[in-house]
Amino acid sequence: QRKKRKRRQAYLPLEFDPGQDAQVDWGEAEVELAGARIKVQLFIFVFIWLRGTLPRLARSPPNDIAAVRNLIERLGQEHTVILSTHYLQEVERSCKRVIIVSQGDIVANDTPDNLVAAQPARSVRARIQGQEVDVRRQLGELFPGKEIKILLRENGVLDCTVDCGDSTAPIEESLARLVVKNNWALHELRREKPTLEDVFRRLTQQASREALHA
Repeated sequence: QRKKRKRRQAYLPLEFDPGQDAQVDWGEAEVELAGARIKVQLFIFVFIWLRGTLPRLARSPPNDIAAVRNLIERLGQEHTVILSTHYLQEVERSCKRVIIVSQGDIVANDTPDNLVAAQPARSVRARIQGQEVDVRRQLGELFPGKEIKILLRENGVLDCTVDCGDSTAPIEESLARLVVKNNWALHELRREKPTLEDVFRRLTQQASREALHA
């Protein structure tokens, strides 16, 4: 029988004890860089977040969350830190560059800000004071085929979103004219800012469709 390899332990510069959620390993690997193959030394610092610790981290005490982010930031000052995760909120906070892989191919490689800036906002949000049945009907007539959602009803004010899809057409002016025409009160009108999650969803879905029709 093969003996199960015992993981080596190392000091972790954390401000809290992660218990069994942390493991380390190290070794050597050959990589291709600028057309040449070179050997690099790897230090692998693994939080067992693949089993759900990253979402659990979001519910951890703020000091624990800050300690992990501080560790990543300190290591990143002198080393290349690769964070492999689907927890994109943490990527937005901790990473200076994002690589998105789908169907085995790299579909994006840029800074988080650049990736989000290239993503069209998917919805326009409006807070309208008016009769819900009239607001919903007339929004549907003004934007046929687009998804209309009522997110919240509070003191007669409807918190609505209109899904723009991938369109960048300015629909805010048409919506504002509709409000004036019906003598409704408009409390807020803005285009929702896309997130890295929106970028990830669009690129991976696009790659899946292309792979399906390849």
